[in-house]
Amino acid sequence: MQVETRRGACAAARRAVIGALMAVLPLSACDRAPETNAGAGIGTGARAQEDARRAAEQYLSAGRLDDAKTITARLVELTPDGVAVLELHARVLLAEALTTHGESRRERLDLAARAYLAAADADASNAALQHAAGTALDQAGRLDEALARYERAASLDPSNAQYPLYLGMALRRLDRLDEAIGALDRARALEPDAAPILVARADALLALGRAEAALADSRRARTLDRADPGARIVEARSLRALGRSLEAAELLSALDERMRSNEALAQELAGALLEIDRPADAASAWEASLVADPRRWLSALGAAEAWLAAGDLIRARARLELAFELA
Repeated sequence: MQVETRRGACAAARRAVIGALMAVLPLSACDRAPETNAGAGIGTGARAQEDARRAAEQYLSAGRLDDAKTITARLVELTPDGVAVLELHARVLLAEALTTHGESRRERLDLAARAYLAAADADASNAALQHAAGTALDQAGRLDEALARYERAASLDPSNAQYPLYLGMALRRLDRLDEAIGALDRARALEPDAAPILVARADALLALGRAEAALADSRRARTLDRADPGARIVEARSLRALGRSLEAAELLSALDERMRSNEALAQELAGALLEIDRPADAASAWEASLVADPRRWLSALGAAEAWLAAGDLIRARARLELAFELA
């Protein structure tokens, strides 16, 4: 099915290119076009550039990121102040960055963030672009700059709950807890039954030491979205803060194997089990996370500590060696 989707997208891209863009992509859209020449023949006319922009959108949808990047880079050269082109180019760069692994990933995320900043600065009154620039900066690890864009988006469009939600989560990570809760309260007022908002607010409340309020929000979120482990994680953390570790362990142990393999959930479950003196079960919780993804060094380290607490020195040493290997 995926192959057919890609073929369809390639065919649509070819139809957009044929005619006005014959000189732009002399090769088939489903062949590998040279990156250096693919956009060289784009005409200066508005129609030709719009056709090129549509073709780039098609390539982006089909996962042909090299072709999309070549076209959008050329369009940026032709219309450096064109907001739609700048935004499309930024999306292409971010998609490329998110498919990149290793040391170059951070560099490409930073490049995408700069492209989003250019688009956002070209249309400073566009709340969606300010928010998009914030998320790109966030992914590039530039949280302070991301915060400024989240604030701008929220001030430009006070009716969109996503903007104060992201603002609140950023403030939470900066430990500006009172401000975070204020932003999340605004988001909740706009969408009272949005589970992600309730989870984020519960997390901030818990960080402030308001465990009972955090428990109420997280439980409400769980009733709204039972598939999201985030609500259960914060609920269990709140229970543990209230000295109710057995309830936390029971809450998480009742989940199916797939959900218990979530590393953050496994961490919370293992912590609760250790607190009620069940170290072997805590180790098993970490082991389930490792089965889901053997590259998780934190799970290996957690398993080592739990096996050590259970008195199983052989397993503890094996997992500790794995943790050092993975870290």
